Amino acid sequence: MANVLPRLRSNLDILPSPAPEQPGLFLRDPFHYTEALLVIPPALIPALAFLNGENTALDLQADLCRRTGQLVGSEVVENFVQTLNQHGFLETEDFTLRKESRQREFREAAERLPVHAGTGYPEKPEELRTTFQQYFRGVAETADPPGMLGLAAPHVSPAGGWRCYASAYARLNPELAEKTFVVLGTSHFGQPERFGLTR
Repeated sequence: MANVLPRLRSNLDILPSPAPEQPGLFLRDPFHYTEALLVIPPALIPALAFLNGENTALDLQADLCRRTGQLVGSEVVENFVQTLNQHGFLETEDFTLRKESRQREFREAAERLPVHAGTGYPEKPEELRTTFQQYFRGVAETADPPGMLGLAAPHVSPAGGWRCYASAYARLNPELAEKTFVVLGTSHFGQPERFGLTR
């Protein structure tokens, strides 16, 4: 089929716009292949349904004309699709190259920078140290006796779960400092019923 529109990526976060002055749908990439944040205006929200790999640009253009009751030029569709593609929101060859490049950068990185520093917890080391000292202040030091095999702590943001984290980690006694720890963490993006291992 000529001029078939590409698919919208199925693994995007699509939320109501948080900005009242910019109504519509808010698109972001939880995988961070792109850092772009886009707001789709209300008039173009129905156009997202046409990005399924089966409709053409003409199909979308005709639907927009019907919905608005006005003549919608082909450049509106072109600009819409081009903007989404340019920022990595469509399943296209451009996105495949972008994804491969980001994954290669991640694999080869000598240092993995924390993604949530400055948002989920303070970015500056001294502020972070102070925050953690406040979290642990008042937690009884009830270290478990030797032979402890593991501990369970919640999978939530530090601000929401600090009491549980502090209670769990206070049980690590100094004798464990030289031990090897295997950390099992919940993945938001992994396959269900599977484990993902790092080196």
